[in-house]
Amino acid sequence: LGLAESLQTFIYDDHDNVVEEHEQEASREANLDRAGRRFTRNETSSEKWARHEYRYDTQGNWVEKVTLQRQSSDRDFRRSNVTRRVIAYW
Repeated sequence: LGLAESLQTFIYDDHDNVVEEHEQEASREANLDRAGRRFTRNETSSEKWARHEYRYDTQGNWVEKVTLQRQSSDRDFRRSNVTRRVIAYW
């Protein structure tokens, strides 16, 4: 039987856009021994962080989002993605 946990935390800016994400995951296998007691094995865990930087147009909508990520707390954030969008106003 596999067991898994996940915790995600989000921080938002004044425009309600996500500016920081933190995700923690843990998993393990659970079984019963001959006496019927539960035991776990093969436990793993991981953490991920992401930051988003936005550039806004004159209407207050974001037109560029730069995502930076790191896979452990002792590493630097690195750019992983840039999303651009064009908004036409009528």
